[in-house]
Amino acid sequence: MVTEIVENIDRFLKFIYNNFQDLDEKREFLIKINRELLRTTTSAIFHIQRNEWKLSMKKLRKARKLVTNILHIISSSPSLYHQYLLKVVHEGLREYVEALLLHEYISNTELKLKSSKLRTLAKIFPSAVIDGIFDFVGELRRLFLERLINNEIDDAKKIVSDIQVIYELLMKLDIKNYYISAYKRKVDGIRLILDKSLEDLYIALAKRGVVQK
Repeated sequence: MVTEIVENIDRFLKFIYNNFQDLDEKREFLIKINRELLRTTTSAIFHIQRNEWKLSMKKLRKARKLVTNILHIISSSPSLYHQYLLKVVHEGLREYVEALLLHEYISNTELKLKSSKLRTLAKIFPSAVIDGIFDFVGELRRLFLERLINNEIDDAKKIVSDIQVIYELLMKLDIKNYYISAYKRKVDGIRLILDKSLEDLYIALAKRGVVQK
């Protein structure tokens, strides 16, 4: 005869198993959405870099819908499981953040935070937002070199100044690595980008005979 406690254990195990089954289904679905989000945001960045604003906006609108879907799936799950689901979509979300920031920076067109879901992302998945900012600085480095090659010195100066401000903002944050993986190392990476960019700018100014002390 099965005792009551054994029956309770059986019910608990079935309940836990069903939750994990539901979690697995959502995880697999999110993996597919994440792949599509990565493709879409990578394409958006490609068009942004070429000043193809209609095409980039089309991709960003599609990405926004995918992000909305992601947030709906995660929010409909027990909060205990959010961390497992968020890990699946980290790369796609950080790329989305990078694309949004790059679009606004180059096009000089402000994207509303509410519609872009950035505020919501910052609340439930801050590591993806901050990692997206790190990636954005990498794009600023590329943009800086492009301006330098084209002899657009004033624009290059502004970009270096913006990199420095972002570095100082990130450096002031005392974020532990267990919240955001390798945070301090990533901030150090921004410092290297800043130092290299300042060096490149100095050389460019020296060649023009305009060295700032």
